[in-house]
Amino acid sequence: MDSKQVRDAPDIDHLCRALIEQSPLPMAAVGGLDHVVRYANPAFCRLVGKRCEDLLGSPFDEAVPEAGDYLEHLDRVARTGGAESGTEEKTSVLHAGHWAYGVWAIINAGQQPIGVMVHLSDATEAVRLRERLVTLNEELLLSAVRQQEIGEERRQAQAVAEISNAAKDQFLAVVSHELRTPLTPVLAAVSMLQRDASLSPAVQDALRMIRRNVETEARLIDDLLDLTRITQGKVRLDLQSVDLAEVIASAVETCGADIKERQLEFGVDAPDAPYLLEADPSRLRQVLCIHLKNAVKFTPAGGCVGIRCRRNGPEQVIVEINDSGCGIAPEMLSHLFHAFHQGGPDTTRRFGGLGLGLVISKSLVEQHGGTVEAHSEGEGKGASFRIRLPLLPALAFPATETVPDSAQETESSPQSLRILYVEDHGDTAAMMRELLEMEGHRVHTATDVASALETAAHGAFDVLVSDLGLPDGSGHELMRRLRAGGKTWPAIALSGYGHEHNLRESHEAGFTVHLVKPVSVEQLLDALAQVTAATG
Repeated sequence: MDSKQVRDAPDIDHLCRALIEQSPLPMAAVGGLDHVVRYANPAFCRLVGKRCEDLLGSPFDEAVPEAGDYLEHLDRVARTGGAESGTEEKTSVLHAGHWAYGVWAIINAGQQPIGVMVHLSDATEAVRLRERLVTLNEELLLSAVRQQEIGEERRQAQAVAEISNAAKDQFLAVVSHELRTPLTPVLAAVSMLQRDASLSPAVQDALRMIRRNVETEARLIDDLLDLTRITQGKVRLDLQSVDLAEVIASAVETCGADIKERQLEFGVDAPDAPYLLEADPSRLRQVLCIHLKNAVKFTPAGGCVGIRCRRNGPEQVIVEINDSGCGIAPEMLSHLFHAFHQGGPDTTRRFGGLGLGLVISKSLVEQHGGTVEAHSEGEGKGASFRIRLPLLPALAFPATETVPDSAQETESSPQSLRILYVEDHGDTAAMMRELLEMEGHRVHTATDVASALETAAHGAFDVLVSDLGLPDGSGHELMRRLRAGGKTWPAIALSGYGHEHNLRESHEAGFTVHLVKPVSVEQLLDALAQVTAATG
């Protein structure tokens, strides 16, 4: 090491300590010419499985052998003062999978490169997710990924983390919309076939399998979008007084098919007295469904799953979801509520999923003023998740009005409707029209704003059902033009986008209900009953 390198070394240490000590991203700094590791933050040490003191002073390719191919990047960046990034597949004793890397120069006061900053991360799960999405919509995904990569490369030197997050959010929104659209006709076709009583049990089993996997795919997309909303602080709760027992019953009903299919012993232990909460019932049901579905997934056939509800003092209730499944290793308990973490790669390969459910659950519970924690005696000994929530005083819960049986029957059996169905996706339009007509409704279809306006001008309809993304405009534009023309029919919006602002925009345009794709025929029928009942 020459005298100039010796003089510059303290500068590198000072800059790096201030920059990366607290960073959650794995980062290290190396010398500009010798590539000796001068500093590594705790996240980097955890990634490569070594103590920080064992890394310092070692050449980078010896400290991290599996990253040795990056030396040419280090040389180039140290020489030019530029920046490089990408993803590569690596196989080693430490790690087998994909690594994402970023390399950029450390510049001194004289505007000269004096070292190189290295960012490595395990991109295996992200790559696997991308490959699954490619199989569903390869052309769109490859284009979106490339746009993401181009955008990141242009702006990485200015703000790597911020730009990456923004591009990821946009990418997920676009991909989720495009993936949801083709799932709707699949669900519709399955619903139609399941109505055929002449099909053999084997075919019915196959149809249930198809439906289950389509719904699973949609749930994975929802998890990704929920995580994005949570990280951006955009989740808004519709708080109201609710009876926890009713939310539990709804969650159990939602998960009932999974429990039955796995042939599990299942029970609910809750007292008759109501537990009254100020909560968003749909989000609280989502939390319970996450834990119930996890319990079912990680419990072998013939095992036990249960949900128990008990008071913890005068102001708190505890909901426990217990199972006799595969259990959790003690060293994994502290990582369960981290994004994309499922207890290790073996668990991910065996059970699938993205590892986002517990992150979403923890955030939603905390927004309700509660906590969630995991307990397990170890692998093979089952697991228990305890959700603590604050209780409301009994007087805060309003009396409920009993709905007469006749009114319930009226809502569950809507009359024959004249429906204008606007959808440019041919498969979706054809399948939904056939299913709606099987229910006794009369359906006219249109493929864009212009044809929908022409059809509306020459016909009388009871309700509008419209996709929002149309070739010559939007469903919002169509709705506003119909309203301006004096058409006051109730309307249902269909979209692959389901953020809060998307629902708000639909409501402001005049839609009564906003449904997020994939939409099953059962959801659409319920929405039709809702909007027509609301208009008398």
